[in-house]
Amino acid sequence: MDDVWRVKNMKSNGERKNKSVQERESNPQPSAYRADQSSNLKIHIRNHTGEKLQLCPHCDYRTNHYSTLKRHIRTHTDIRTHTGEKPKLCPHCDYRTNHSSALKRHIRTHTGEKPHPCLHYNFRTIIYINLRKHIRTHTN
Repeated sequence: MDDVWRVKNMKSNGERKNKSVQERESNPQPSAYRADQSSNLKIHIRNHTGEKLQLCPHCDYRTNHYSTLKRHIRTHTDIRTHTGEKPKLCPHCDYRTNHSSALKRHIRTHTGEKPHPCLHYNFRTIIYINLRKHIRTHTN
């Protein structure tokens, strides 16, 4: 795991933080993942090692993403999760959810709105992550 040492010591050996931190030709990684920030590479490496540093204070749940932990903790504190209440209603069908962002994304399936366009091709999508996946096809 020479790259782990490299990531930990990026500032000390003079590398710029926003430079791609995975440029190993002599010792390729298990995946072709490239990161612009050392923190993203550290998280990605944990996917291979199975290390999960984020711990739930209420149960034995562990993850390597803080945002995932925050969403999980809401299952302990949000009473709607335990009662099954889903107060957000779709005006077009019977869909119900707890999250306004999920409802907004769902409503787009009825309206046909695709707010995330590709700047290079005639491609639009409802979900931003799908645009990011599409853009990767331009570089691979």
